[in-house]
Amino acid sequence: TPIKSNETSNETSFTTVDLSNYFDIQYYGDIFIGTPSQKHSVIFDTGSNVLWVPSIECASCRNNSIKFNPNESSTLQYLSENKNITYAIGFVDGRTVLDTVSLNGDKKMFPQVYNKEMKVEGFKFLLVDKEENLTGTMADGVMGIGVDTEGDDRNSFVYSLYNQNKIKDASFSFYLSSTKEISRLYFGDILENEYMKKFMGKQHSCRMSSYAKYWECDITKGISLYQDNIEHSFNTNSKVIFDSGTSYIIIPSNDFLTIVNYFNLNDPSLCRLNKYYQLMCKCASPNDFGKIKLNIEGYSYFNISLPDVINYYPNFAYQCYFQIMVDVFDLNTWILGDSAMRSSLITFNMRSRKISWVQTKQRFDEVALANSIANRKEGFSLWWLIIGAITIIAIGGIIYLIK
Repeated sequence: TPIKSNETSNETSFTTVDLSNYFDIQYYGDIFIGTPSQKHSVIFDTGSNVLWVPSIECASCRNNSIKFNPNESSTLQYLSENKNITYAIGFVDGRTVLDTVSLNGDKKMFPQVYNKEMKVEGFKFLLVDKEENLTGTMADGVMGIGVDTEGDDRNSFVYSLYNQNKIKDASFSFYLSSTKEISRLYFGDILENEYMKKFMGKQHSCRMSSYAKYWECDITKGISLYQDNIEHSFNTNSKVIFDSGTSYIIIPSNDFLTIVNYFNLNDPSLCRLNKYYQLMCKCASPNDFGKIKLNIEGYSYFNISLPDVINYYPNFAYQCYFQIMVDVFDLNTWILGDSAMRSSLITFNMRSRKISWVQTKQRFDEVALANSIANRKEGFSLWWLIIGAITIIAIGGIIYLIK
């Protein structure tokens, strides 16, 4: 398991944020805003590049969210610009402001999380005073850590840390897990640490194009399906986006149809879509399915272990519900959400525009671990899974950027 920053030497300049795991559909952690600090939970979203949190003046915001009080921050500055962000469902609207944003709060107020000062002065974000249809979102707000498309480094928290000499490279890394205790987000160059350098030794990578608006790469050599030790490959002209703000895997309709036809080769009724455009199949267990391999660049590839992305309901007519949905927006892009990114260590470098990842062989050998998915409490409502999927924070960010 990747180590925490307080296990490293004092010479390193990266730090970590522990992430909460809500039923494997939302991962979120804490940031601190203002002077003195006010703590807020946010979804760290690689599919957008705006930070927003609700204001105490937001009457329509969720009751469970913690609201930021601008009157209690001595460093807050109001800007004249208003902004709104439209998601797949719902939207937020508010006023842009500048204030101090930190990963670890004030040393005196939050000594339990304070490690190395990771504070950005005068960071630009959206203070929301209107919110609609984000009921399924567990965090207070969203911190966009996607590719900056507005030409203002103040929109990029990672670049701001780099420009203010808090980290040695403009990079960050995700390690997501179904085990709630070890999901983390690293800010800074994790290769400063010798253990990390060894762990990242056998990594795959791809470089984004100079005009890319998201953390995206080309699928240059097609897609392979592995089931019962049989490989089936097909070509595609799709791209792939790594998107930590999306719960599910979103697959372009043409590629999705190819996959479903392959699954249904011997039984046309084996798999189909439900009314939420989610893939579901008849199965004895999640282990009935193998993996999908995206052949991205050169010898680089990204594996999706299908037992990892299946919820098993033995009393349903279709027992295996995949955390996979068909793309209804015609983006011609695979969007790899949290379910695909689990059990991988993925690094995003803003300066070099490079994405690197490590997936251990054990992840695919130890498929018996998928049985733990089947043993989840059956009382957990499928509706909550659907809400988490439909929220799709990052697709909303993508739609917002396209506009």
